[in-house]
Amino acid sequence: MRPESRRDAIRNAVEELLGRSRAFRSLPPERQREISSNTVAVASAMAEAQGAVVHEVDFPDFVRDLIHGVFDAIVDASIQQMEAYAELVAAVAQSADRFLEENVSDDDARAWLDRTLPGMPRWRPRQTTPVSGHRPVVPPSPTCGAC
Repeated sequence: MRPESRRDAIRNAVEELLGRSRAFRSLPPERQREISSNTVAVASAMAEAQGAVVHEVDFPDFVRDLIHGVFDAIVDASIQQMEAYAELVAAVAQSADRFLEENVSDDDARAWLDRTLPGMPRWRPRQTTPVSGHRPVVPPSPTCGAC
């Protein structure tokens, strides 16, 4: 196969493959051309390095499979990274919730609110003496205008 037709075959395979990627299509045209050109250059160099082997195989299929393999590996790596990130965020969220449960009481939160927003009405539970067999009655708070 002539070098020009080989490069055309590579270019066509690259454009076909990249054109199926939504992420690639969302890039600005200048960036798309840059990525496409660089991918064609890399695939061409790899194909030339294969030398005699290229003559013994169906070159368009070889290039297509090469590009698909690289593209699939990149997509798989991206998916694995996103899954690892999701696991990390879930672990941090659980750790934060557990930390709050173990180290921050309702009284601590109320004290912080009192310091941070003084003068704001707060709901405060009242101490009551339960009568046997009855639910305790919580009187309205004198500091709460909505109670």
